[in-house]
Amino acid sequence: MRNKKSISKPILEKITITIVVIILVCLAIWFGIRFIKSRPYFRVTRILTNYELDLGELDELKGANIFNINLKRIQDKIAARDPYIRSVYVTKRLPNEIYIRIEKRVPQARIDLGRIFLVDQAGFLLYSKNAELEEKLPLITGLRYRIPYPLLGRTYNIAELKLALSLIKEFGQTNLSRRCKIDQLDVSSIANASFFLENGPQIKIGDSLIKERIKMLEVFLKHFNWDLSKIAYIDLRFKEPVVKQK
Repeated sequence: MRNKKSISKPILEKITITIVVIILVCLAIWFGIRFIKSRPYFRVTRILTNYELDLGELDELKGANIFNINLKRIQDKIAARDPYIRSVYVTKRLPNEIYIRIEKRVPQARIDLGRIFLVDQAGFLLYSKNAELEEKLPLITGLRYRIPYPLLGRTYNIAELKLALSLIKEFGQTNLSRRCKIDQLDVSSIANASFFLENGPQIKIGDSLIKERIKMLEVFLKHFNWDLSKIAYIDLRFKEPVVKQK
């Protein structure tokens, strides 16, 4: 019994000391946090962004302690404001700045759905912001029945639209885009998908081997010395291009 008492007493003392130390450390941390949060040094004085954004409604953050700010709430609030905002990243820059980085959606084409919308590479519908500049974008047609009730701010993952956007992207990555421009695309029949060059012929391309067929078109037009005035259409859906002259 004596041995048990003599052993348990030092252990009990160690446990008590450990508990006291833990409590003191927790109290020190708690007081430290309260002290930091009460310092004006950590109050937000500036809100910065890389995007043209009205920050007026975020002025309420100024004067708040930077450690109390809910970044997720700010991100969700900003993202809901404009369909052109694809993603929002909000970070704290100690001691007193909030930085908002925004990635925006870039229209790749116009799309005729009974009225003209803009669409980005993901198939997300956007509203018009600058009609004069947007007139230069290719016009996608043939989707009125596939998208009968279009909604702004919604992504449409349908094969015909994906094909049109893929075609525009592939065309833009070749030297063709320096010489000529896609004016309009018709994807009403995906197997017979075609596009029209600006002041040029119809190009029948179909729904497969897009990259290879665009390269074929580039070689073919070089052979014609880029003279499109005498060509009615070029059909690229066969092993060799089929050409109809005017």
